[in-house]
Amino acid sequence: MPYQWLQDKDNPRVIQHLEAENNYCQQAMQDTEQLQAQLYHEMLSRIQETDLSVPYRWQDYEYYTKSIKGADYPQHWRRHIEQGTEQLLLDENLLAEQHEFFELAGFEVSPSQQLLAYAIDTSGDEVFNIHVVEIESATPIGPALENCSGNIVWSMDSEGFHYCTLDNKQRPWQLFSHRLKDHQSNNQLIFTEYDERFFLHAYRSKSDRHLIIESGSKTSSESWIGNIDTLDPDQLICVCPRRNEHEYSVDHHRDLFLIRSNREGINFSLYGAEKKELNESHWRLLVPHSADRMLEGVEPLGNYLVISERYQGQPKLHALSLVNHESFEIDFADDCRSLDCIDNIDPESQALRVRYESFTQPPSLWDINLASGQRTLLKQTPVLGEYNPEDYSSQRLLFRGRDGTQIPISLVGKNESFSAPAPLYLYAYGAYGDPLDPWFSHARLNLLERGFVFAIAHVRGGGCLGEDWYHQGRRLEKKHSFEDFIDCAQHLIAQGITQPRQLVISGGSAGGLLVGAVLNMVPQLFQCAIADVPFVDILATMNDPDLPLTLTEYDEWGDPNDAQTYNYIASYDPILNVTNQDYPHLLVTAGMEDSRVPYWEAAKWVATLRDRKTDNNLVLLRTQMGAGHGGVSGRYEAYREIAFEQAYILKSLKISR
Repeated sequence: MPYQWLQDKDNPRVIQHLEAENNYCQQAMQDTEQLQAQLYHEMLSRIQETDLSVPYRWQDYEYYTKSIKGADYPQHWRRHIEQGTEQLLLDENLLAEQHEFFELAGFEVSPSQQLLAYAIDTSGDEVFNIHVVEIESATPIGPALENCSGNIVWSMDSEGFHYCTLDNKQRPWQLFSHRLKDHQSNNQLIFTEYDERFFLHAYRSKSDRHLIIESGSKTSSESWIGNIDTLDPDQLICVCPRRNEHEYSVDHHRDLFLIRSNREGINFSLYGAEKKELNESHWRLLVPHSADRMLEGVEPLGNYLVISERYQGQPKLHALSLVNHESFEIDFADDCRSLDCIDNIDPESQALRVRYESFTQPPSLWDINLASGQRTLLKQTPVLGEYNPEDYSSQRLLFRGRDGTQIPISLVGKNESFSAPAPLYLYAYGAYGDPLDPWFSHARLNLLERGFVFAIAHVRGGGCLGEDWYHQGRRLEKKHSFEDFIDCAQHLIAQGITQPRQLVISGGSAGGLLVGAVLNMVPQLFQCAIADVPFVDILATMNDPDLPLTLTEYDEWGDPNDAQTYNYIASYDPILNVTNQDYPHLLVTAGMEDSRVPYWEAAKWVATLRDRKTDNNLVLLRTQMGAGHGGVSGRYEAYREIAFEQAYILKSLKISR
């Protein structure tokens, strides 16, 4: 295969090639350096750089984070509720000082409130080391645990915690119990998942009485229950043995196990069971399956179960009383919104904490009294300057695609931007059932203030309209994602909202696959494209079982060992289908330490495009040499990357202001 040599990460020639591409990218964008600086400062001017998160209470303390102006990473603090004294638990900036990349995961205080365990990645490859410290003295306890997933679950006696290690393909596959005594430690293997399609994860039940071990693939799952303190591998209880196409998850509240399962329908039902009757035949139905409502999760609080649902593309919450079995809806008005339950630590609380945001409203945290329905606004993220939500319009469009399927699009822009064709930024993901709910962005205002409309194409393969919407855009139906995206673009043009010379498209990872596929299909429809860490060498990757994630990805894309699947993937693979035609301007990003989508996919794609395209449009490759799938770390560097991409867009559309 052409450019196969780019896969040799240890070859100095490969490093030279990527650095040469970075130098070319920088030179090509040199004339936008002043614009990049302007865009960067516009972003910062809207952001309150020194800020506090809303505290959540756990036992005798309130826990919160502080962000400090000029500091890339947050500080983690707590305040004693009675004494009012503050205590710094961890300053991420100090840990990150010696590293080009830094990510914190698994920040967990022990139930005794005396110990802290946290996991860090300093390369971007999502391989974490776990550290334990005594909080009062800041004394490390034992050496770091290496090659971990970042999953940490303390036992309730605070004498140890449970964690997962990675196999040679960076898959969480073994669960260990790590016990601490007199600053000594030992590890006991609890569980091993040998099937390479399954990833292991552990968590403490809402009741704090059980450790739940969950092993899941893209299409099935299996959960085991053990005592959170005296975990014995021989006494684990399997809730329901795995079987094809059966997905379920488990929690425990008071004396009831709560089981979310798709055994009676793809949109899931909720069941209850007692420990002595965990067998599937004894599950008691609490919330039945609905053909038009997706049951996404459950949050048990006191006498209520708060059900997260998706109905007609919208996230919704409703509370079900465990006393009288009545229910009521908890809703917010905006059609273009995100709505999540967060920081609900106390299982007996009657107050539900939710996070709400929309295209025009920045994130806000609310406490909702489940008994009275009263809502209390705790905080809304500030937008500095002269931002007025009334100056913007957001809307949800629904139109029929080429096969008659109704496809949603979410849009936002300044009121006047909808009066004539405007530059439009069209974004999509369309994989793994991700619903991609609308979100607020301080950075996006840079483009909206310049007359842009931002739109999300809720294509099949995502989860906007439930599980069936997802199933219609994967495996041998994956092309629906690409066709829906093209139909969205053509509909926006037909409605006079934009036109091809003003149309920018963007997607990352699996969304980058979508961008690559549609560029081959209808390149003349777009002026500019952004593909972040794009999955564009899909057939080669799916044919290499030695790569991380490949085997588990068969459930999403199909097994290429099957001839029909092989030919189907080959028919849309972005690299294989590059042809001698004009392509729009294209900016491609990659991460040298990316373990999900290797850097060479972007590099091979750009090289192939340069060989075959027949135009003079600007194709750039920008590789972060010290980062992974999520891009650069540190908020200020992330803002600079956004400014770079925005400058590329404005340059490609010849927008100078």
